[in-house]
Amino acid sequence: TVSDSNSVARIRFRVLKMLQEHDPAKAAKIDVVMNKFKGRETELLDKMVARYETKKDDEEAKDDVITSAESTTSSTDSNDGRPKSRQEMSLDRHMARMSR
Repeated sequence: TVSDSNSVARIRFRVLKMLQEHDPAKAAKIDVVMNKFKGRETELLDKMVARYETKKDDEEAKDDVITSAESTTSSTDSNDGRPKSRQEMSLDRHMARMSR
């Protein structure tokens, strides 16, 4: 629980910024959200971070993997020159992720 009003204000600010970025419709209801979690503001912040900031990190990591996979592999198989199947490209991306 959070009893310090300064801490609650900081949490409200962070939650509001996340909502404005990821779910603008809910940003207008920030007071309702904060009242629902009154006394459990840190729990709200933890949930928001898990939902929105983790997603953002995952998306950035996925973009990095796809970019590195695309730069290390071509769309044709070097053995016979035929285009790679979707399955082969998927396997290449998977192997790139696993080699990190």
